[in-house]
This record gives sequence, structure tokens and C-alpha cells, in this order.
Amino acid sequence: MDGLQYAFRHNSWATRRLIEACRNLTPEQLEATTPGAVGGVRETLKHIIDTEGHRLRMLLTGKSPSWERRRDESPDLDTLAARAEENERFWIDYLGTAVDAERPVRVGYEGKTWDVTAGPILAQVVHHGSAHREQVCTILTVLGVEPPDLSGWAYAGANGHIVKASPAAP
Repeated sequence: MDGLQYAFRHNSWATRRLIEACRNLTPEQLEATTPGAVGGVRETLKHIIDTEGHRLRMLLTGKSPSWERRRDESPDLDTLAARAEENERFWIDYLGTAVDAERPVRVGYEGKTWDVTAGPILAQVVHHGSAHREQVCTILTVLGVEPPDLSGWAYAGANGHIVKASPAAP
């Protein structure tokens, strides 16, 4: 697996882990927010998954995911988890072939058109997910709920990519 695939697998793992950590929240806690967050816990999780699925996948391939994006929808955590898994399968397949980070892509955003290469779109997937997952972790902390460790180190440990070194021989 190359470094880009590893980073995207971490990104997907972190989103799935955060969804799992939210399964014991009450309905009121799922709607809780804090200043600086995009919205409540569920709304922020939906925003992460929708953006990754609709905006960024569409830019790279021209194809949206199987679900319909509806701004007024409040999907439950099972639905969000299924969508996150679909996103993960997409990224595994997409990054399983050579990716040309210099491939030009035309982007329409807020009434303007931009020419960009694929590389910044890929970087934005990881940045966007991390930023909003941290917002959810902040909300959890404010609620008195210990957020999960979503770091690259935690991912490495969970997947056997980091182990304690044996003592050096004398």
C-alpha cells in the first residue's frame, strides 16, 4: 500500500470510529453543538460523509455515490456508517490505480468556476474530514464524553503498524 492509500484508509477508519463512539449518545447529545462547529454531532458527521461522497468524488470521477443527497435529511448513525463504508470502498478502488495529481479538473463553487488539479482535491478530502471530526470530538468533550483517539498513531496501533520495540541487545 502506498502512502496516499494509507492516509485515506486512516481517514475512513477515523470517520467510522467516530460514528461508533457516538452510538451511545442520547438523541439530545447527537444534536448538541458548540461554537465553531458546523452543527450538531449528527449534522457534522453527515457533512463529512456527504462532502466526501458527493462533492469530492464527483469532482474526481463525475459519479456521485448511490445515495441521494438531501440537505434536510437527518440520517441515523447506521445510515451514516453505511455511507462512510461506501466512501471507503470508493477510495480503496480509486487509489488502487495510478492517480495523476496533476490531472486538470474544472470546479464550480459558489457561483465561480475554477481550474484545479486533482491533487488539491485529494488533500482536501483528508483535511476536511480531520477538521470536522475534531469539531465532533470537541462537542463530545463539552458533553463530558471521552472522544476516541483518531490520530494516525492510534490507527497504526489498531492495525499492527506500530509495536513496542524489543530492547536492544547488549
